[in-house]
Amino acid sequence: RGCLCSQSLTSLRDILSTFSAVVIGPGLGRGGEVEMFVREFLELAQSERIQAVIDADALRALPTSQGERVPLTRGAILTPHPGEAAFLLGTTTTEVQKDRFTAAERLLDATKATILLKGAGTIILNEEMGYVSLAGTPHLGTAGSGDVLSGVLGALIGQTGTALMATALGAYLHGKAAEYIFSNQTQGPFPASHLASAVSCVLGEHQRAR
Repeated sequence: RGCLCSQSLTSLRDILSTFSAVVIGPGLGRGGEVEMFVREFLELAQSERIQAVIDADALRALPTSQGERVPLTRGAILTPHPGEAAFLLGTTTTEVQKDRFTAAERLLDATKATILLKGAGTIILNEEMGYVSLAGTPHLGTAGSGDVLSGVLGALIGQTGTALMATALGAYLHGKAAEYIFSNQTQGPFPASHLASAVSCVLGEHQRAR
């Protein structure tokens, strides 16, 4: 079983400059070598002015063992669920859930990135403005749904070039896609692949309604 490490950057350097946005984290794995790769990858991406959506395992690499943090910019998007937010803040999931707005603000202060704190009432925040997305259903807790959200954000930030707008729109589309599925089926949780397909259906409905 292999993993990404610092040496993996060699094959990425030449092609990375051809992208305007990247998503890193889903399915990445954990460990010292992976964390070092994430930090060096993000530094390289930012030096190339490439916007990054940072999710899942990549979030675990942001704090270093010395208590420092990988320097980020507002062009980066962090998408933690409450447990990942608790890890980044050095607190508990319970404390994050007690005051989600304060937790999101603390993440913003610590990272200077655009924050999307997942949960009931998804919070989207940067240094200038914030949104709350109420779209969605409890089934968004299904495994893989966060990966779909990251992909949607990566596509939108590549098109809009604006992290906050891409994040707010992506959270809304992701939630409405879950509502679309819920309104068209009677059974409970759905696989993440259905959610990805529903995003295009929601977009199509909005375009036809214009």
